[in-house]
Amino acid sequence: MHKLFGWRPTLKFFGWWPMHKLVSWWAPCHIGLIALVALAGCGGSSAPARLSFDEQVRRAARQSSPDLRARELIKIAGEQFQAKDNAGAMQTLKLARQAADEVGDLATRAGVYCAGAETLARAGQSSTAGEFIRAAVAAAEKIEDLESRARQFARIAQAQTRVSPEDALATLQQTEKVTEGIPDVYGRVLVLALLGRSYDMLGRSAEGQRVFTAALLLAGSI
Repeated sequence: MHKLFGWRPTLKFFGWWPMHKLVSWWAPCHIGLIALVALAGCGGSSAPARLSFDEQVRRAARQSSPDLRARELIKIAGEQFQAKDNAGAMQTLKLARQAADEVGDLATRAGVYCAGAETLARAGQSSTAGEFIRAAVAAAEKIEDLESRARQFARIAQAQTRVSPEDALATLQQTEKVTEGIPDVYGRVLVLALLGRSYDMLGRSAEGQRVFTAALLLAGSI
C-alpha cells in the first residue's frame, strides 16, 4: 500500500529511521528503564527500623512539655503491656506520673492521670490504676471553674468504669448535681452530654438517655 500511495507511514512516523535501527536503539533503553523501576521499587519498600522501648522512652523523656511527655510515656507503656513487658511498662508509667505531676493546668493534669489509669486498667493493674484515679480526683477538686471541674469528674468516672463501677456511678451522680449550678447554659449542655456518654460507658443506658434528653431540652432553650 505504501508503494501505491508513494509514502512510507512507518518510516515517516519515526523520522525516516530504518526499523532495524529503531529497534536496536529502543531495546537497551527499554531494558534500562525496567531496571531503574525495579531498583526504585526495591528501595521504596524498605521500612525504617522500629525503635526499642528503651529508645522510645529516652526520646519521650526529651519532650519539654510535661503534658506531652506524660502522654507519650503512657502510650509507650500501653505498648509495653501488650508486649508482655509489664516491668518495663510500670517503670515507664512511673516516669509518666512524674511528668504529670509537673503539669501546671489542673484540668490537663487530671486528664493525664485518667489516661494513665485507663492504660493500667486495660493491663489488669487495677491497684496502680486506682492510684492514678485518686491523683486525678485530687487535681480536679482544686479546679475553681465549676464547668471545668464537672468536665473532669465526668472524665474521671470514665476511668473509674474500668476499675470500680460503683465509684464511677457515685461520681456521675454527684457530678450531675454539681452541673445544675453551672451558670453558662451552653457549658451545662456540654457537661450533660459528657455525663450521658459516661453513663452509657458504664452500662447505664437508661440514665444516659435521660441525661442526653435533658441536654437536648436545655439546648433547645438557648
